[in-house]
Amino acid sequence: MALTVKLNNSIIIYDEISRTYCECQIGELLFSFFDIDFKEYKELYDKIKDINSVRSDVLKELEHLYPKTTMFLQNFLPKALKGMETEAVTDGDIAVQYLLHNKDKDFSFLDNYDLITLTDLGLKIEINQSYFSPISYDQWDDLDFYSLQLYFKDLLNFCFIENDSKISFLTPKERYYIYSIANPSERYQYRNKEVYWFMPSPLSKELEDTFEDIHYDYKTFRMGSSILTHLNNDLCKRIHESIKGLVKATECDKTVDFLTFDFSSLLSMNMPVKICENCGKYFVASGKYNTNCCDRIPPGQKHSCKKIMAQKRRKEKLNTDPIAKEYEKAYKRMYARVKNSNMTQEEFLKWNEEATIQRNIVSKKYAEAKTEDILIDFKKFLGNK
Repeated sequence: MALTVKLNNSIIIYDEISRTYCECQIGELLFSFFDIDFKEYKELYDKIKDINSVRSDVLKELEHLYPKTTMFLQNFLPKALKGMETEAVTDGDIAVQYLLHNKDKDFSFLDNYDLITLTDLGLKIEINQSYFSPISYDQWDDLDFYSLQLYFKDLLNFCFIENDSKISFLTPKERYYIYSIANPSERYQYRNKEVYWFMPSPLSKELEDTFEDIHYDYKTFRMGSSILTHLNNDLCKRIHESIKGLVKATECDKTVDFLTFDFSSLLSMNMPVKICENCGKYFVASGKYNTNCCDRIPPGQKHSCKKIMAQKRRKEKLNTDPIAKEYEKAYKRMYARVKNSNMTQEEFLKWNEEATIQRNIVSKKYAEAKTEDILIDFKKFLGNK
């Protein structure tokens, strides 16, 4: 279980097991989840999705399809099943291990993605452990990450992206009201509770370590006395200087809880979620300017999507606007003269100011009447051939 809290434009997640916390921007929990490719995972999931009905012939098919995983399980399961009643373990319990411990496919997100590893499902069975814990139907349902992706993408698109005229004037909250009534499935409803929690500080772990061996007298409830014996003046002084205050936090047990928390944060703050025109990924638009591109740098590129699209639009304008094309041609020629020391920077700036004013005047005239004479006169003004 993890405690999750919204603070300004960030989300803070505190892992109660490791006693560590991380911070991310609102929206990133959802957007990073969308980046995971669950295609192969989904194919295997569908083979064994009804764990209560998995038969021995299905197990044989899995053994054939995933030989490396079969070898791993043949070495591991006898240790994990030691001491258990054999009839308590079903074919479905064995089959699900092909999903959780697959050595033939890359399901590394099960071990590396925070929103999966922070859950309390307890589904991953390590080699060094000597027990086997069959999963319940509810736990198996929580592993359907592909369906979670589809659900939250559809939810985001309807509440933030869809521009159909019937709902274009509605706020994201109003759209969510419609969506929640039309799709009243309890499967993805937010079901965890809110608690009061002090924001973590560098002292949090130190305090927890300090009270690790504390003995409480639950008969007399003299807990305060026990606490005092573990404190010192220096620690109390640092607490006084660093405490950040009591906030409402939410307990998140499952991956869907984190995703729903992030979505509700986007919704409550009415954040402008968009799909980037360049890379096609979701992002939250920030700043004063209306933009349809994110600040990510795509793989293999040197510039951000925003800059890449600005360059594309500039090229498109030059290809369709002869006035802008002539101005760009003259600009490059004059700038080259500065580089070659044939013109001073001051002279270039003065020329550019005059050329820009003339370009704006001519562009307006050309937009009203696209005649060849206007273009010829502008070329003469710039000195273009």
